[in-house]
Amino acid sequence: MIITFLKISLLFLSILIANDNSIFDVYFSDLSKSGDINSGALNALNTKLKNQIKSIENYRLVAGSTKLKESLNKYNVVNEKCFDECFTELQNNFKIDLLIIGSIRRSGYNYHLSLSLVNVIESDIKNYNVSSNQGVSYLIEKIKFDIADYMIDVKNRFIESSEQINEKNY
Repeated sequence: MIITFLKISLLFLSILIANDNSIFDVYFSDLSKSGDINSGALNALNTKLKNQIKSIENYRLVAGSTKLKESLNKYNVVNEKCFDECFTELQNNFKIDLLIIGSIRRSGYNYHLSLSLVNVIESDIKNYNVSSNQGVSYLIEKIKFDIADYMIDVKNRFIESSEQINEKNY
C-alpha cells in the first residue's frame, strides 16, 4: 500500500513538474511588407504581435540565429511550406517549438495580413489570413484570439502527452 501511495505521489509530482516547466520557445520573424505600409505602423504591428505571444502563459520569444534564417529560406518556409525534411532539420538543429512568419500588404485602403504558425513540435503549419479596410491595428484584433487559441491548444496537447508518458512509466 505504501508503494502504491509513493507511485501515485510520484506520478502526481511529475505531472505538476511537466505542467510548470513546459516552456515553449517561439521565434517570431518580423513581418515582411508590400505596398504602401508606413514603417511606424509596421513596427507597431510587429510589437503588438510580439506582446500577444508574450501574454500567453508558458511561451517565450527567442532570437533567431543566422543559421535558422538560412534554413527558413532554404525550405521556403516563408511561403508557408515545410515538409518532412524541413521539420526534421528544425527539430534537430534549433531549440524552437514554434515559428511565426508573416507578411502584410496594402492595396488602396485594404490591408491584408498573412501569418503562418509553424508548429515544430507536431510538424504542422497553421495559416491565418485576415483583411481589413479599417487600418493595420484592426488586423490584430481580428486574429489575436485565433493565434492564442492555437498556441494554448499546442501547449495543452503537449502537456497531455507528457502526462500519458508519465502514467505509462509508473
